[in-house]
Amino acid sequence: MGNMTREEQSRLDRIEEKIDKLSEAIISIARAEEKIVNLEKNVNTAISQLVDMDTRMRTVEKKADDSEGKFRNLSSFLWLIIAGFVTSIITMLFGK
Repeated sequence: MGNMTREEQSRLDRIEEKIDKLSEAIISIARAEEKIVNLEKNVNTAISQLVDMDTRMRTVEKKADDSEGKFRNLSSFLWLIIAGFVTSIITMLFGK
């Protein structure tokens, strides 16, 4: 290697610089790919959690609707009992 001219040495230095830049670019691409994979995992986890929460929310909504129907029926039944009780009292007081 001691027989190289300045021009050859300069050319070899430029080639080494380009190889170093390519190595750095490949490392940067690998890091970016790793970040993308991690982001993809995070997105998939978030989507899974959203689907789970949606399912749970639908279950709660269904239970709330069922409870509302039962409460409506109970409320109607209680009003019938109260109306009957009031009617009985009025009949006892004024029915004679």
